[in-house]
Amino acid sequence: MPRLQEEYEVYVLDVQPRPPSLLLPTSVRYYRSSTTSVGELLAQNSFSGIVNLAGVSILEWCETDPQKCEDANVGSMKDILSALEGGKQRRWWKGSASVPWIVLGSGVEVYPEQGEAMSVLGRTKAAAEHTLKDHVETGGNVAGSNLRAAIVRFSTIFGFHARTVVAETFIHRALVNGAISGHTQYDSDAPPSDLIHVDDALDGIIAAIRKMERRGTGSSLMTLNLVSGSRTPQEQVVRLIAELTGSKGTTKDIGSGRAAEQSWRTYDNMEAEKVIGWKPKHSLVSGLQAAIANIHKLNKEWTYSYLAHNCPSSTVLETPLDATTLPSNKNSRDLARLDGCTVNIGFNRGGYLDYVKCPSKGDDAKCTVDREKVVSYNWDASVFIVRQEKGASRRERVVRVRLEEEKGRGLLGLPRLGDSEVLGFELLPTKVDGQAVFDLEVGSV
Repeated sequence: MPRLQEEYEVYVLDVQPRPPSLLLPTSVRYYRSSTTSVGELLAQNSFSGIVNLAGVSILEWCETDPQKCEDANVGSMKDILSALEGGKQRRWWKGSASVPWIVLGSGVEVYPEQGEAMSVLGRTKAAAEHTLKDHVETGGNVAGSNLRAAIVRFSTIFGFHARTVVAETFIHRALVNGAISGHTQYDSDAPPSDLIHVDDALDGIIAAIRKMERRGTGSSLMTLNLVSGSRTPQEQVVRLIAELTGSKGTTKDIGSGRAAEQSWRTYDNMEAEKVIGWKPKHSLVSGLQAAIANIHKLNKEWTYSYLAHNCPSSTVLETPLDATTLPSNKNSRDLARLDGCTVNIGFNRGGYLDYVKCPSKGDDAKCTVDREKVVSYNWDASVFIVRQEKGASRRERVVRVRLEEEKGRGLLGLPRLGDSEVLGFELLPTKVDGQAVFDLEVGSV
C-alpha cells in the first residue's frame, strides 16, 4: 500500500468494516461496500486502474461456504467488468488510454494436485480468470478492444503487518509462536507450501502495472505466476523458524507423515521473469528473517505502549524504542515501582506456568489455575493491579502488596477457614476475615 500511495490516490473497497487497528493515511479512502458499488466510484472519480484482490481467499473459508467463495471470486470480476462497460456507455472516459487497467489477484489453487479434484477455491478462481480472459479476447463492450489486464497468481504469502495478517494461517502462527517461544503444531499430511514474502508479491503487482502502463493503447492480457518455484513441508518451516528465532517452544506433529510419501505439483515463475522481469528477491530464509524481525519490532512497540499505560514506572520506558539492548530491569530491585502496575499470577509446574484464573462474573469467588491456551499473546488468566501497602518496611527486592482484580471484583486472598476446609485462593471483599496482603520477593539475579 505505501508504495502505491507514492504515485496514486488509493481507494479501498471492502465488504468488511475497517479494523480499528488498521492505520491508514489520509490519502487512502476506505469504503465499506461490495464490488457492486464499483460503478458509483467510477462515475465520481478518474482511475488509472483497478486491483481486484477479492479472490485472495482462504481455502477453509471457501470449502465451508462455496456460494460466498464464488461471489468473492467470480462475482467481483463480473461486477468490475460490468461497471467498466457502463462507464463506456456513459462516456466516463474518452479515448482508449483512459480505460482503467485491471489486475486480478488469483492463486496457484487453479492447478489441482496430481490425481485430485480442484478445490472450491481453485475452481472459483479459475472461473474468475476465464471471465476476464474471455472479456479481453472478445473485446467486450469496454472501449472496444482496449482493455489491458493482468492475472497474477500468488502462492502462500507471508510477512504481512500484524494488523492486516490472517491470523488463522499456518505460516503466521508458526512465525509468532517461534518469536515468543510458544507451542507450534504442524501437519505432516498437509501439502508443502510455495512461500513468498509479501514484499516480493507487491513487487510483482507493481511490475505488472508498469508493463500495462507502458503498453498504452490496445488490448492485452498477461498471466503470471508470482511464486518461488519450490515447496517446503510444514515441519521444515517450523524447524527453520526455530533455528532463526532460537525458540525454546515445543512442537507437535498432528499428521502421520503422508505428505512425504506423495509427489506434489511444482510451479514456475519463468513467464513473470520473461514478461515483467520479476523474480523473488527473498530466499525462504531471508524472507523468514525479515518477517521475524518485523514481529519482534511490533512486539517491542506493543510492550512500550502497554507499559506506558499500565506500568509507567517501568525502567524499560527510560530506553529509546530503537535501542538494540535493554538495561537491567531495576523493578526487580525496588519492587515499590510496581505499585499500580498490572500482573498475572502463575505457579511453576515442571517448567510450565499454571496461571490463576478467577471468576469474571457471578457469585462464585473461588480461583483456579487455567492451563488452556487462547489465541493471543497471553494465557487466559486474570489480571491484577499491584497496590503497595503503605507504611510497610521496605527491603530490597521485597514489597508488601494487595492484588486487586482489575475489574474491581475483589482482592486476591486466602479466606480464614476451619480445620476441615481446603485452603485456596479466592476473590475477597475489601474488608474480610482472611489474608489479602502478601510479600512479593524476587531472588538475586
